[in-house]
Amino acid sequence: RPRVVGFEVRMAAFAHAGLAHSTAVLAATPIVVTLLSIPLLGERVGWRRWSAIIAGLVGVLLILKPDAGGFLDPWLLLPVLCSVL
Repeated sequence: RPRVVGFEVRMAAFAHAGLAHSTAVLAATPIVVTLLSIPLLGERVGWRRWSAIIAGLVGVLLILKPDAGGFLDPWLLLPVLCSVL
């Protein structure tokens, strides 16, 4: 059942936020998994992984172009929700 919900959220994200923005945010899924493994699984993350996480988040922000005016679009929360699912 969660896969069906995730698929529906992904399709809604593609439809409302656009393919480029949705794909950029969904590319950050491994970053979200690493960030959530710290409190949920008790994983230890060293400085190399932290630097990779920060570089990945900066890359996603560069793709989204926050100065273009579309960064504060509420529909961009759908791909973020999908990456967490």
